[in-house]
Amino acid sequence: AHDYINRAIQLDSEIPSYYNQRALIFQQQKQFQKALPSMLKALELRPEQYLEYYYFNLAGIYRELLLHDHAVLNYKKTLEIEPKFSQARIGLGEIYLSRNLMQEAIHEFSTAARIQPKLVKSYSLMGVAHARAGSHREAVDAFRQALKLDPELHMIYYNLGLSLSHLGQMKEARKNLEIFRSLLVIAEAKDYKELQI
Repeated sequence: AHDYINRAIQLDSEIPSYYNQRALIFQQQKQFQKALPSMLKALELRPEQYLEYYYFNLAGIYRELLLHDHAVLNYKKTLEIEPKFSQARIGLGEIYLSRNLMQEAIHEFSTAARIQPKLVKSYSLMGVAHARAGSHREAVDAFRQALKLDPELHMIYYNLGLSLSHLGQMKEARKNLEIFRSLLVIAEAKDYKELQI
């Protein structure tokens, strides 16, 4: 893929999508230092279409490089162009979560959930943010919504169990922690089986 995209750039070095594609290839290979200049070059060429995706991709690269202020700026640029870009809201919310800005994180995850109601990650992270803010009733609601969408996610049962125990609902908390343990065993067995192939 590198050879093809580099050849395309040699043939026409003024097409922003070529640099965007090269950045995404580097990003997939976890070569974020190499991805960054290609992504910046793509934006420098002022793409006329899909500009929100360019800023979103740049934000993701900055996150991987732990340049969170730059990531926040580019997620916000993404959302200025396309306020309904739910993945950008989740990315921004995750940075707020890592900075203990719980209300800001909850706002982004809640907005993402309204935009895309079947996105499990928004409810799961919303639950985590509510739990860290001490709002365990809201956390329980969010975790339950996530499990309606995907009942196989073992970590959500764990988080749900912890929030239920904070609310004094010990019987239900234990039940969810037992489900977590049984699903964890299955997940670990699957991972181990894949290692043997």
